Amino acid sequence: VDRRHGRPADPDFRAEITGLLERYRMAGGDVEVDSPVFVPLDIVLTVCVAAGYFRANVKRAVAEVFAAGDLPDGRRGFFHPDNFTFAQPVYLSRVIAAAMSVDGVSWVEATRFQRWGRAAAGERAAGRIPMGRLEVARCDSDPNEPENGRVELVMRGGL
Repeated sequence: VDRRHGRPADPDFRAEITGLLERYRMAGGDVEVDSPVFVPLDIVLTVCVAAGYFRANVKRAVAEVFAAGDLPDGRRGFFHPDNFTFAQPVYLSRVIAAAMSVDGVSWVEATRFQRWGRAAAGERAAGRIPMGRLEVARCDSDPNEPENGRVELVMRGGL
């Protein structure tokens, strides 16, 4: 079960879901409730800032786009837990498009695009980070907990 806002499927929740599904269970079949396996990502983007824009302002805006929560204007950040579910890959093209949507971004290049703590396995060349049956992408970008995924921004150009 992939709960809203990335909440864990704790024992009480599992018991509740199992009880709800019990009445629909086919005789002789079992009901098993699995939790997602969160996969932290390691993404490094080089962002070229357009002339006339301040690097710090553009960096803040790009970082906000990749937030793992709700944004001040009510939108969800790219890595909001409800934007990804079981076995859904993370596509590099969507990451690049999200960064390019920010005013003042001239171009973006991904210099790292892989799972956190693992050697690259051709994800950048393939343009996607695949996920297994129970895996859900996670990228909190919290400097205090890098093991929960991160997007690092290397800024070039601008003022």
